[in-house]
Amino acid sequence: MLAEEKSALVVDDQSSFTLNQFCLRNAISMALLRKLINSGRGPKLMYLNRAVRITAQAERDWQRARENPSKKELALITRQRRKRARLAVIAGNAAAASPKHISKRKRPKS
Repeated sequence: MLAEEKSALVVDDQSSFTLNQFCLRNAISMALLRKLINSGRGPKLMYLNRAVRITAQAERDWQRARENPSKKELALITRQRRKRARLAVIAGNAAAASPKHISKRKRPKS
């Protein structure tokens, strides 16, 4: 573990984290963090000139909000899950219909 990674794990109420440290601490990718921020579901950001930080309090608030989503957010999550399930069925049917599917391979004669 790098020194920067170790220091990101030590927290007090005055701590703030870079976006990379926040991602490391919460086991999410930078791409997912950006997606959450752009959709309004990310943590509150603190801007210091060009530096962008996330305070320890903002991190706790964000985690609490993810544990207890609002009705609007819960509806969005439900829609996304249903959409993924529909797409999985479509992909499964397409795979099974493919001439390369394992069920369509001829067995070698023994």
